[in-house]
Amino acid sequence: MVRAPSPSSLLYAPLLLVAALVGQYQAGSLRVATAQTVAAPVRVRVGVIMDWATKASSAVSLRRRTGIQMAVEDYYAAHPGSATRVELRFGDSKGDVVGAASAAW
Repeated sequence: MVRAPSPSSLLYAPLLLVAALVGQYQAGSLRVATAQTVAAPVRVRVGVIMDWATKASSAVSLRRRTGIQMAVEDYYAAHPGSATRVELRFGDSKGDVVGAASAAW
């Protein structure tokens, strides 16, 4: 003989279902958060040589430097989970671009 479920057990069934779904969701987000924090991004150093020798070139170089830094920041704002992190290293060519490039090598 099969007994009909009692009204109190019918009340608890949806609550158990909701609790199970919430538990699964939290466990899934914990796994994702753990996986993202485990891998440290690889740092890539990038050298940028600009001419800071004269006042005119210094103003242009300052705008270029700001633009390059903003581009890197915008990239990482759009791709926060990127596996690499660019470290910009700015240098002064002192009017000799070839000499500055060979010195950086």
